[in-house]
Amino acid sequence: MYYIASLVFAFLITLLFVSKVAEMLLAKRFSIKRIALASTSGVIAAAIAYLLLSVFIIDVEPMVMMIVSLSVMFLSFCAAFKYINKMSWPSAITTGVANIASILIALTAAVVLNGESLEKEFETIAKSVKSNTSMVKAVVTGEEGIEISEDLSEEVLLDENGEAITESLDEEFVDENI
Repeated sequence: MYYIASLVFAFLITLLFVSKVAEMLLAKRFSIKRIALASTSGVIAAAIAYLLLSVFIIDVEPMVMMIVSLSVMFLSFCAAFKYINKMSWPSAITTGVANIASILIALTAAVVLNGESLEKEFETIAKSVKSNTSMVKAVVTGEEGIEISEDLSEEVLLDENGEAITESLDEEFVDENI
């Protein structure tokens, strides 16, 4: 219970801090409700952009894909600040950076102060992202079914007969994403 409360408190502190940053950067709408709306819509837009990029861009070097994904996600996040809070682009980019930095600091502090492991949290997030991305890819490409095993190094695909087809991923890829 304390863990969830501290995460919510970290999010509220971030909203307060970012609303003050937006006010200093002359945003026309800098209330906490508008900042919360811009943050959540920015996260949703960034997640959709990431899913679309990971589904439709194939056979690209992983480092290039990561740079393109992060750039598109960051721009969609900043666009949410620009249009929802009525800011200029430099102010929206600065507010976006302040929002991302403050939420990372606050969430890290909340996790560590509650005695949780950052490594465990990263593993949980990586597993969730991989699972959701695989489901979206399966829907888009029309594969029959897909299951993610508990081990991140193995992905189980089901063929038309419902038989499992296993594909082992590179150990280097798994180590980078955990």
